Amino acid sequence: MLVPNKPKQLAATLILLCAVIWFGAIGQRDLFDPDEGRYAGIPAAMVDTGDWLTPRLNDFKYFEKPVLQYWGTAVAFKLFGKSNASARLWTALLGFSTALFAMLVAFRLYGLQAAIYTFLISVSYLMVVAFGHYLTLDMALSAFLFMGIGSLVIAHSTRYDESRTRNWMLAGWAALALATLTKGLVAVVLPAATVVVYSLWQRDWDLWKKLHLFKGVLLFLLITAPWFIMVSLANPEFPEFFFIHEHFNLYTSDVHSREGPIYYFIPVLIIGVSPWLITSLRSMVSPGFKWSPDKPGQFDPERFMWTFVVVTFCFFSLGQSKLPGYILPVLPVIAVISGGQI
Repeated sequence: MLVPNKPKQLAATLILLCAVIWFGAIGQRDLFDPDEGRYAGIPAAMVDTGDWLTPRLNDFKYFEKPVLQYWGTAVAFKLFGKSNASARLWTALLGFSTALFAMLVAFRLYGLQAAIYTFLISVSYLMVVAFGHYLTLDMALSAFLFMGIGSLVIAHSTRYDESRTRNWMLAGWAALALATLTKGLVAVVLPAATVVVYSLWQRDWDLWKKLHLFKGVLLFLLITAPWFIMVSLANPEFPEFFFIHEHFNLYTSDVHSREGPIYYFIPVLIIGVSPWLITSLRSMVSPGFKWSPDKPGQFDPERFMWTFVVVTFCFFSLGQSKLPGYILPVLPVIAVISGGQI
């Protein structure tokens, strides 16, 4: 057994040790071009110019992505000065927070021992370590998207408690809003597709009744709409470029020359879940539920999480634009399923 007589102390010790290792070297190497240079340069310009509304890179407007990642890094620059470490701090914080939240989800579903295993798996996945120390938007999107999915799982695992379900659902809506402010509409498309596929498969119609759609959408818009409206008013060219060119055209064409074969993400995932390849593959091949629902209408957290992994993997596999970091959001979900099986 992994957990001794004082499991909480062990969990705290492991978290502290991993935190020291995780954050200890974020500033030891220079920023890589072009990605890290770009995503450090835009928030640096915000700090220098005082314009936190319109992202700019080398004095040119940069509308490829929303603004939250830039704000997070700009705040780090304001607090700690401009350095390699402060440039990566937002990404590193969200990467480590993802493992902590995965631990929380596993604890709510399976108990403390599974939570400890889940944390260790999530924080040591090769892809998580790499992208958690590399300044791009992928880790931030993964963190907030997983927090949205994980909040839904916790909310619907306690449907008997109306107030708790509502509060966790609203937390999930807020997380998805932050994911949207990080990388756009994909943060809505993937959870929505997962809910549709899962509810049809499980015949879980109560899921729709307890999504708190009105309050959730209102909260989502309160968080996301102000920046999108203000940046569009200040820059009339923004809506067409961002929503059409950077979403529809990016997914359906090779406009950015990022095409790859349909099996592109298979080797990416195999490498990404190392050194937990066997554990992760076992959790996906034999996820702990019956393929034909034996309790239709009841919430099945494993089935829901498994559906999210498959929907996300297929969505990006079918798209014309492919980069390794696109499937990063499935890793903490796989970690939770894996931790529950050990």
